[in-house]
Amino acid sequence: MGHSNPGGSSSGSAAGVAAGFAPISLGTETDGSITQPAGRASLYAIKATPGLIDVTGVSPFSKFCDSLGPMAKCTEDVADLLGVLMDRDFSKDVVQSFSKQKIAFVDPDVWEMGAIATDRHEMLLSKQVCANIHDGIAASANLHREQISRRQCPASNGQELD
Repeated sequence: MGHSNPGGSSSGSAAGVAAGFAPISLGTETDGSITQPAGRASLYAIKATPGLIDVTGVSPFSKFCDSLGPMAKCTEDVADLLGVLMDRDFSKDVVQSFSKQKIAFVDPDVWEMGAIATDRHEMLLSKQVCANIHDGIAASANLHREQISRRQCPASNGQELD
């Protein structure tokens, strides 16, 4: 698949924001159509829990999975658009620190893989995946700290945020 595939039906929305044509956009998702294009376009996005946002006018696929969700270049814009869609103010929920966040991982050395890993290769691969995830989250946390310390949103074109 590589990076030549935009990743879902909301790829136009993601490409438009990434290119700077709009600061925010909406996507629709049944299974990955918001999160995949946003991830490939280096955007923030969230798929609201199905049923929380009225999907009248959205082409139906599954009433149990269909949802709308915002995409933007910064978390504040995602929170603001989600708040408009849900008639709620999420601005106080956007945190500026990871200090109270908790992330847990299963350590394959401690957790017995049992029947899940049928051979040694799969177990070693699982250890490498866990290590890669841990390294990725650490790098993301450092990048987030740097962005917060600058207090700039990419959508603000370098202007300081209040």
